[in-house]
Amino acid sequence: MIFKKTYVIVGVAIVVLIGAVAIYLATQKPDFNQSQTDNVQAIIKQNGSARVIVNLKGNKYTSSEFQSDNAKKMEEVGKIQNRVLGTLNAQDISSIGKFTYSPGFSGVIKQTGYDKLLVNPEVDSIQEDKTVEAN
Repeated sequence: MIFKKTYVIVGVAIVVLIGAVAIYLATQKPDFNQSQTDNVQAIIKQNGSARVIVNLKGNKYTSSEFQSDNAKKMEEVGKIQNRVLGTLNAQDISSIGKFTYSPGFSGVIKQTGYDKLLVNPEVDSIQEDKTVEAN
């Protein structure tokens, strides 16, 4: 009988610990490069929108090491892109360009979309999409 109580207590403790970790992770904001986000924020403030590249957190199928199945890689990249883009609407972002093999996209973003992306845990970074002139 004492063993059953011990298992129940240990089981409850594990569930509580997992719940606490899940809550902690859910409340964490992405750790962005501050100078990149400050630059994008300044452009939005000045122009009302900014051209950006949004890099998303991938999984084992989207890493550069995963080379065995391009169809699987493209499928996983698409799923991640669609989850993040599904949180935005036409007033948040326009001119969307999805990357094929890398979890990310480009677009013209307004303040509302920028704010949503800043708190999205699947967003790895947001940076200005700069035009580079050829030499």
